[in-house]
Amino acid sequence: AEHEVFCAYLLHQLVRTVQQPALLLLSDTAREVMQRIDPDDPWRSAQEEFRRAPATNRLLSLEGLAHDVDFCLQVDRYSKILPWYSPFLRLFVRRRARNLPG
Repeated sequence: AEHEVFCAYLLHQLVRTVQQPALLLLSDTAREVMQRIDPDDPWRSAQEEFRRAPATNRLLSLEGLAHDVDFCLQVDRYSKILPWYSPFLRLFVRRRARNLPG
């Protein structure tokens, strides 16, 4: 499923940040999911897997929704904006994040 593709991508990215990745204890599920995408180019591979997924194909078959799929695959479009839950408003609002790398 689509969420597994991006879990695999995130795991690959996290493993790259660890100095000794061989010492990580990953579950069987995590290892299986990671094997679905190419470790040499996880983002490109994740995009390809996402576009082949059944739910994505349903969206692409509907008129005018291909742009939505492209929008969902954008990275760092809002890299300094994070969702923040406002208990007073009872909804999520945009909040500019400070001191983020990038």
